[in-house]
Amino acid sequence: MILIIAVLAILLLIVSVAFVYAHHNCQLLKQQLIDEQLAKAKLLKTDQSEQPEVETGTLVKRRYYKPVTAETYRNLFDLDINGMRILEHLAATFCKSIYVRGGLEADRESCFRAGQNDVVQFILKQINRANDPNYKEQVND
Repeated sequence: MILIIAVLAILLLIVSVAFVYAHHNCQLLKQQLIDEQLAKAKLLKTDQSEQPEVETGTLVKRRYYKPVTAETYRNLFDLDINGMRILEHLAATFCKSIYVRGGLEADRESCFRAGQNDVVQFILKQINRANDPNYKEQVND
């Protein structure tokens, strides 16, 4: 009986050592694979940096914009029906009473509302500037 227990204990010890050895080798292989992938990625990155960047997908960056003029605001918000709807929504949302009664937090809220209102007023000012008969096209800064 003792002999059977001793043999089983030795077998269990051999199996556990083999398992630890196999696990260690597996971890080493994984680390080597990761290192190889990183090296390939660095190599590809250096190769791509020499070539012009090709942009794909739904969010493509546009590098060169035509300068924005008052006419641009007029075309977008005064002549286009969707732009008119958006401008009406912006005005209804952000052109409400600016002043908030109260202390310091109310002052901050008043400043915040004034900033929101100022954006809509700027758009309206650009539209009015483009509708002026004496308007000359110039780039907005």
